[in-house]
Amino acid sequence: MTDREFFVETLAGEIPRFERVFKALPEDKLDYKHPGDAKGKSAGELVNMLATEASTYLPLFDTGVVNMDEFSWAEKRSLADATSLL
Repeated sequence: MTDREFFVETLAGEIPRFERVFKALPEDKLDYKHPGDAKGKSAGELVNMLATEASTYLPLFDTGVVNMDEFSWAEKRSLADATSLL
């Protein structure tokens, strides 16, 4: 198995897990942060980060190129929008 094949297989297996976790999160609790971690990201920020990373890397399967110009964790998305990126 090549590195590329391993990456594709691994990410393909992770996407359904991301979707299940995203769908299990209450929409009104996305601003939750662990109280003991002042620098930590909120649940919504983590969802955006995971969805953005996955959607940025998905074109790699077809094109072999990752477009980092469209990579933005800062964009605020609803839970449904983040899930739709996967």
